[in-house]
Amino acid sequence: MAFNVGDVVQICNADARRSGKVARIEWVLPNRLSQQDFQEYVVEFPNDLDRFRFCVYREYELRRANTV
Repeated sequence: MAFNVGDVVQICNADARRSGKVARIEWVLPNRLSQQDFQEYVVEFPNDLDRFRFCVYREYELRRANTV
C-alpha cells in the first residue's frame, strides 16, 4: 500500500508512544538498495508538542487513517 505526500495515516507498529496516533506523510524517501523493498516515509505529528514532531516509518508500520 503506497502513500503519497499529504496522506493522513495511523501508526500501527508496536511503538507504545505513537501506536494508534494519526500523522501526515511529509516526505517519501527514496528506496535504499541495501534495504529490503520497504518504502520509508517521514511523517509529521502536528499535535504532538512534547516529543519529536517528525519520525521515519516503513510502509508496513502505517495504515490509512479512518477519515470521516
